Amino acid sequence: MFSHCADYVGFDIIAGNGVDIVGDAHRLSESFPPDHFDFVFSISVFEHLLFTWKAILEINKVMKSGGYVYLSTHPV
Repeated sequence: MFSHCADYVGFDIIAGNGVDIVGDAHRLSESFPPDHFDFVFSISVFEHLLFTWKAILEINKVMKSGGYVYLSTHPV
């Protein structure tokens, strides 16, 4: 479905398997340049964030125009 997305970057607040960059979702633009990603995929993250709106603003900064976001979270 997203064949034009060839590279994967694992990002988490704690180092671990599949984590390429350790950082805070509230400050994504400190780890990545503007207009960097075609696709952002987030599962079971937003229910743990203090300021979800700030993370959304940061995703907008690092996404390319016309990019896609898949966000899944538990109801809280």
